[in-house]
Amino acid sequence: MSAQPIPSVASSTPVIDPKVFRAAAGNFVTGVTIATTMGTDGQPRGVTVNSFTTVSLDPPLVLVCVGRSSRSFAAFDGAEAFAINVLASDQRQLSATFASKAEDKFADANWEKGRSGSPVFPDSLASFECVLHEKVDAGDHIVLIGRVIDIHRASGTPLGYFSGNYIDFAMQRETVDTPGHCFGGLFHCGEELLFIDQDGKLALPFATSLGEEQRESDSLLGKLEALGLSARLSFVYSVFTEEGRDGLSAIYLGEIEPTAQPRHPSVRLLKPEDIPFEQLSRFSGLIRRYIRERDTDQFGLYVGTAIKGTIHRAR
Repeated sequence: MSAQPIPSVASSTPVIDPKVFRAAAGNFVTGVTIATTMGTDGQPRGVTVNSFTTVSLDPPLVLVCVGRSSRSFAAFDGAEAFAINVLASDQRQLSATFASKAEDKFADANWEKGRSGSPVFPDSLASFECVLHEKVDAGDHIVLIGRVIDIHRASGTPLGYFSGNYIDFAMQRETVDTPGHCFGGLFHCGEELLFIDQDGKLALPFATSLGEEQRESDSLLGKLEALGLSARLSFVYSVFTEEGRDGLSAIYLGEIEPTAQPRHPSVRLLKPEDIPFEQLSRFSGLIRRYIRERDTDQFGLYVGTAIKGTIHRAR
């Protein structure tokens, strides 16, 4: 039997309306970044982009696309180094400035020269400083693949972009961070999970506020700080109601910074295989779920009561 010719898809593909293409692509929720470099004239250059992604872990590679219509295109086209700054929710104006045609976008910006020589914004959630690994021409953009040589990372809430508009993920916090609610945290430090020893029983830390803006002593992050722990929150992992309480209870996932300082006697950091579940005062099911989901890197949001509910997973 002779091989059959493979039909050419390209010859029968209809022309895509650029406006339709852009609108459809806008339905993909992204973060917001500012790509920066130094021009050949020694002046800083930058542009707001949301076409950013990681490419490889070993070696560490990231990718960003810069449009040919950008006033900074020539600087990026000839760049041997560049930086990508991931913006926080309170940097919306900075994003708008670098998306504009302003003559001097750096005039009112808080920036400094990084290890790569490219501008970095110390207030951003993360900065990836890169040397050029590869450059690819791609239609009306160039694709810059950079090898990461330095990283800056901070805590906070990201700025998002969807369907031509900014979205503020901080609203998730504002929705639940109101009086009457109760907040807990499932924090990891490397492979270990944080527990508080309460008279021989292990518990998750809880408080009546998160403490992200002002770390009051009775807030979740404030209580951890009093124990000598520097923590940051990531996202809500479980939201539920409890019998006898009017408000919601919410448990966030978070991370504890490693420290060489002696730990408070009540602080217990345990690897999953070392957790004595019989000593847990509550939430053994939630912790077992977290361990399972961490192994597959597929986390879900539990919504319901303390007894019964539904796990919602991203699709």
